[in-house]
Parts: sequence; C-alpha cells; structure tokens
Amino acid sequence: MICTVCNNESARFWCASCVKTSPALAMRLRLQLLAAQEQNRRLAQDIESILNASLESGNVADTHTDKENLPHAAELSTKHTAMQEVLRARMTKVNDYKHKKEAARIKIRTKNVSDTVDAKRREVAQLKLELQQLLHLNKANARAAAANPRDGPEYKHAQWQVDQIQPVLSRQRTQRIEQLYKWFLIGKTTSANIRYVIAFQPMVSIRIAGQLPTSIVHNSLYTMRQYLDLLAVALGVPPESLHGGSDLKQSLLLPVSQIKTQIPVWLAQIALDTVTLCQHSGTLPRDTPTDTGQLLTTHDVDGVLYALASGQKLAPTGPTTASPPPLSLQDIAAFIADLQGTSPPP
Repeated sequence: MICTVCNNESARFWCASCVKTSPALAMRLRLQLLAAQEQNRRLAQDIESILNASLESGNVADTHTDKENLPHAAELSTKHTAMQEVLRARMTKVNDYKHKKEAARIKIRTKNVSDTVDAKRREVAQLKLELQQLLHLNKANARAAAANPRDGPEYKHAQWQVDQIQPVLSRQRTQRIEQLYKWFLIGKTTSANIRYVIAFQPMVSIRIAGQLPTSIVHNSLYTMRQYLDLLAVALGVPPESLHGGSDLKQSLLLPVSQIKTQIPVWLAQIALDTVTLCQHSGTLPRDTPTDTGQLLTTHDVDGVLYALASGQKLAPTGPTTASPPPLSLQDIAAFIADLQGTSPPP
C-alpha cells in the first residue's frame, strides 16, 4: 500500500485472488503467521512464568524463605530476572500495604472494644456504688420505720391512698346528706314557735315539746329518729356511738300515757345523738370539747338538727371554769320533764 501524501510504500497488499492463485505467496504468509503465533505463545509463557515466580517469591518472602529454594528459579532465564525483581518488589509492597491496613483495622477494632470494656467497667462500678447506697438507705429507712412507723414507706403509701380516696368519700357523703335532706323535706318556717319542719311535721324541740299534742310529738320524734339513723349510716358512725332509740322504733302500739312519760327520754337521746353526728359531719369541731347544755340552750334540738341536715357550721361552746359539767342523758331527760310538767322517767 502507498501513502497518498508522501507516496512511500508502507506495506504490500495482495488481493485474495492473487493469494489463492500463487502458492509461493500463500506459503510465505502462512509461515509468517505461524512465526507470529509462536512468538505470542512464548511471550505469554514468559509473562505467566514471571507472574508465577513473582507471586511465589512474594509468598515465600512473607514466610521468610530464601530465594534459592524457589521451585521455578532454575527455569527462569537471566533476561527476566530484572522484571521479576521489579514485580516482586511491587507485589511485596502491595502485601505490606495490605498487612498494614489489616493491622490498622485490627488496632482500631481493639481500641473500640477496649473503650467499650472500660465503659462497662465504669458503669458496673457506678451501679455497685448506687446499690450500696440504696442498701444503706434501705437499712436507714428500716431503722427509722422501726423507730417511728409513720416514717416508713408502707405507712406513706397507705397515707397516699387515703389522701386519694378521701375526696371521693367526702363527695359521696355530701351527696347522701343532701339526698336525706330532700327525702325528709326538712325546711325552715316563718312561725315563731315551730321554726323547722320534717316530713310535713313540726320538728320537736325542748322548748315546745310540752305545748304540742302527744301524738304529734311522738310522730315527729319517730321521724327524727329515722333521719338520724339513716344519717349515721351515711356518715359511717358505728351504732355503739349513739344512744340507740330502739324503744322509740317499737313504740307505735304503746298507750298514750306511756308514750307521754317516755318523750323526755327519746328527746334527750335525739339531742345527744344529734350533737354526736354534728361532730362526725364537721358541723361541730370534733377535737374541740363542746358544752352540750350550752349548745342546746342556744340552738335547741331543732336548731342543731337543722344545722346538721343543711350543712351549716356551728360555733363550739366549750366548757369553762364557771360552766357546769356536760349534761348527761338523765339530766336532759329530767330537764325536759320539768318543762312539760311531768314526772321524770326512771
């Protein structure tokens, strides 16, 4: 082929027809092709030998083995020694870099594990210290609770539960008192003598007990006793704290003469039970002593019972040095009998 610029012949070209029709030309080209293939095969073998020798040399160098002990050292030609040395040095450097990288990775991982172990040790030491402090605190609390049970955790927990339940119970108790107030139709009148009514009946007091008919007084006392009994249940007052009144509940069939003699006792029982329920409901202070005689003189039985039913607060009338001792059931019954002009009950 001739270059179109410089007109120099760079290579010869034969067409396919000439090659087929000229055996000498075909033979020469065939021999050149075989020679090129043989040269390529030898070069490939040399490259493979150099690579194998370099790899084996690098592996042997890693295990500190002498170069004279290589199995392929005698087969390698002298002209390839320089190539082998260069490739071996580079392979050794690559292996060194690989080993350094692996060593650095192991070092970093070891440091991380060591830091984790140190952190766990510090955490364990801190937990042991807190456990010792907690045990010491529990022992101190146990000793304090043994010395004073009110300072113990069980008492505090129980007190907390009571504080949580107390508002609910107070609200329920208030609702029950209001319902009883509505059921018994307790109210205030404008009359000077009969100031309060209960269930459409005049509420009997010490002042007017002898002025009303016996049947009206009896029915009123019976209704008042029913109200006090139901109110005691709503307030949670035990029956033994009251003066009873069971004979009043069973007095519907008694003759009028016997009822008239028992009215002072029943009214005295109602008066004392009303004062007791006032102290339980908060109408009167529970911890402050109350002079029952002075209280009944000021408000009378009907006034105290109305204050109890309506939730009003009464000022305590505590005994003084000049005041007589608190009145008993017999004293109040005798006082009521004197007002009615009847003989006091036995």
